Amino acid sequence: MTPSPVQCETPVPSDPMDEVYPVRSQEKAAKILERAYEGLVGELTFRFAQEDMSLQDRSILLQNASNQVLSDRPELKYAYALECTDGAEGTVCRISYMPYRLGYPDGVPEGAVEVGSLAELVEAANAALGGEEHMWNCALLDGAYRYFDTTWDAGRQDESQWRYFARTEEEISQDHFWGIGQQELIHGLTGQ
Repeated sequence: MTPSPVQCETPVPSDPMDEVYPVRSQEKAAKILERAYEGLVGELTFRFAQEDMSLQDRSILLQNASNQVLSDRPELKYAYALECTDGAEGTVCRISYMPYRLGYPDGVPEGAVEVGSLAELVEAANAALGGEEHMWNCALLDGAYRYFDTTWDAGRQDESQWRYFARTEEEISQDHFWGIGQQELIHGLTGQ
């Protein structure tokens, strides 16, 4: 019998990708990250051709590359976070993976439910999540409050494809729904 993902031991990458990877573009970084995600590699080091780039700029480039990979290959979305720091040999990226993919190093969490079908997933989500809410941002832009949902626009590099950038409240409310008291709270904070 094949063990379920909940029962699996933490897999060890067959290719640890422990070299330093030179990067000249977002596209190059995306190819490297895609390979890492496929192999469940937990840490990579990148060396940028532009040596004067700040850590923030390098992190943004790598996060955009990651979003590009996850947009093109949604089956890899078990790689959910990329944390970049300066290292001795370059920019070190630590990659976080969903526990269902790697297993649970401290054992299965109490209350975990194994799901074998879409119907079981819906049932488990309804029972456990109780209506988990999605968040978006509101910012003052050119004298007017605008709404931004970077999650729903993640991976879209072409600005013409951005559907949730600088939307009015009326526009964002077409497919985003307020939780109890949230609309009143944002109106109180923004004076609308």
